Amino acid sequence: MAFHEFYTVDEDRLRSVLSRNRYGKILVQLPEGLKHFFPEILEIIRKYVKEGSEVHIDSSPTFGSCLMDLSLINNYDIVLHFGHAEYPYWKPPPKVKLIDVFSRNTIPDETLNSFINELKGRGVERIALYTTAQHPHLAREVRERLAAEGFTVVNNPVKSIVFGCWFSDLPEIKNDVDAVAVVAGGKFHAIGLGLVTGGNIPVYGVDPYLGRCIDYSDEVYRTLKVRYGKIVKAMNAQNWLLVVGSAGQYRPAIVERVSSELRGREKEIVKTVATYISQDLLLDMDNDWVEAIVITSCPRLALEDLSSFPKPVLTPGEALISVGALPFESYVFPW
Repeated sequence: MAFHEFYTVDEDRLRSVLSRNRYGKILVQLPEGLKHFFPEILEIIRKYVKEGSEVHIDSSPTFGSCLMDLSLINNYDIVLHFGHAEYPYWKPPPKVKLIDVFSRNTIPDETLNSFINELKGRGVERIALYTTAQHPHLAREVRERLAAEGFTVVNNPVKSIVFGCWFSDLPEIKNDVDAVAVVAGGKFHAIGLGLVTGGNIPVYGVDPYLGRCIDYSDEVYRTLKVRYGKIVKAMNAQNWLLVVGSAGQYRPAIVERVSSELRGREKEIVKTVATYISQDLLLDMDNDWVEAIVITSCPRLALEDLSSFPKPVLTPGEALISVGALPFESYVFPW
């Protein structure tokens, strides 16, 4: 499986970045799905690197432009971060340069026809359409086709790049649409969009890798049932562990809000700082004192990575619902 069969790198950006200086040490950061393509990506980079430069691959998890090991970055002259859009809430050091990677996949006509028929069958008239950093060109095609079929796409999906914890303008427009869709592979971003809408409208994924349109509404409903189960389980918790993130995942305002609400209800709190957290690491921190856990760094950790943890692991919004600081019937995601 060759990288060039599926993706294309913004080489104009890469050339511009690397031609500005003679960089001695270069660090390359690749998303999890692209790490195994590093030989082909290095081949592209070396076309623009000065002779004698040393290029290293960062093998640490790279889930987004929000999570970077700043101490590691300091050891390099420049960092090439591939495949992620700029995170809205945080800017990395100037030496970090974001390089776009676009998918070469197309969306078959039969997939779009199926999507359109599904929307018409559900009586959808107004829809919000989103995409990820790899597929803005495909989202543009979907938007044009929907408009030609008489649907009102209320936003510009090319400008509505979503992250796992940030969903562009959806919180403001979710009550003004009949459905929401995302052009992306897998269910990760579709589930996020569904949680933002509280499961109140249909959620679709237009998958350019599978060549399918998938209704994720039932999956969103099942996810909400699980999340409310965690919320209820944490309602009587007295001792809370707050996991505080670093770099772009350090959110002091959210940490303070959750801490203040918990202390105001006479809860006991201990804070732990983590750049990266997994179930094994959390198990190592667990003990008889801990009754509930809040992840204030990445909310997707609570939803996916730590959902099976034996004690309730909550997002900040879920924690506030659990202690009565937010209405129980109004699910809040991500924060």
